[in-house]
Amino acid sequence: MVNAVPAKEGFVTSPSGATWYGSYGVKSGRPPIIVVHGGPGMTHDYLLDLVDLGADREIIFYDQIGNGRSSPVGTAAAAKVSLSSMVTELESLLAEWTAEAGYLLFAHSSGGCIALEHALRQPKGLKGLILANAFASGLAMQQGLQGRRDELGAKDRTALMAGPGPAPSYSDAFAAFFARYVCRVPPPPHLLHTLNALTAHPQIQHKLLGRDLFDWDGPLGHWSVTDRLDRIGVPTLAYGGGWDETGPQCLAALAAGLPDCEATVFEGSSHLPHIEETRLCLERIELFLARLG
Repeated sequence: MVNAVPAKEGFVTSPSGATWYGSYGVKSGRPPIIVVHGGPGMTHDYLLDLVDLGADREIIFYDQIGNGRSSPVGTAAAAKVSLSSMVTELESLLAEWTAEAGYLLFAHSSGGCIALEHALRQPKGLKGLILANAFASGLAMQQGLQGRRDELGAKDRTALMAGPGPAPSYSDAFAAFFARYVCRVPPPPHLLHTLNALTAHPQIQHKLLGRDLFDWDGPLGHWSVTDRLDRIGVPTLAYGGGWDETGPQCLAALAAGLPDCEATVFEGSSHLPHIEETRLCLERIELFLARLG
């Protein structure tokens, strides 16, 4: 259903700009799922496989400011955007969807940083979290990335350790890393759309992570909520891939630190189980949703 058209779309204003959102699924008495994409600097499109969770509830996607349909983008957005502003942006969106039933958050990769910071504020309406390939510590995430890099052959490992540049050796090495630890199936069109958008406007990623994806000098590099996870009491599903670029320690830390956490590893996947093992991934999420009622 990745080509589905949203039943409703619009914009919500926050101090950083105008956030585009699109709603899929059906209105019901069940909590809607708000989908928080990663990157940082990607768009919602690569997560559209989750539309299939909308048989009995709304699934609401949005593009974080700086990306996709939201505005501003590029350099103008990077001047305003921070992790704090991204949390405020999410909460501005949630204000539009506040209902008696509350809401659930699905957060992928660096989107988990936004979701965890929000959850730590003890919001009244939050009924559950789904943390997909997420991390609670920027340093732990970098350790995972560097560990996976070091599993590559000597030529690719050396090229990546030299840092990003125009040489074909770097792009070839990164392609090898991507195919092994980010997406182990041919990238579908909706993922390619997101990757092309990130290539066109990398400024948010550069600001929050840095230009070297294996050695972050941006503010997320030293961000951590590991010692505060025990304050998040809502039911949580945390999952990762057996080949995940995060390495095993990021999922292990979430499972150990969150008081009510179910942890799952999709052994055939890397960083995008909803694309690599779609049926298994969605079935696991549906099982968690059934528990919540």
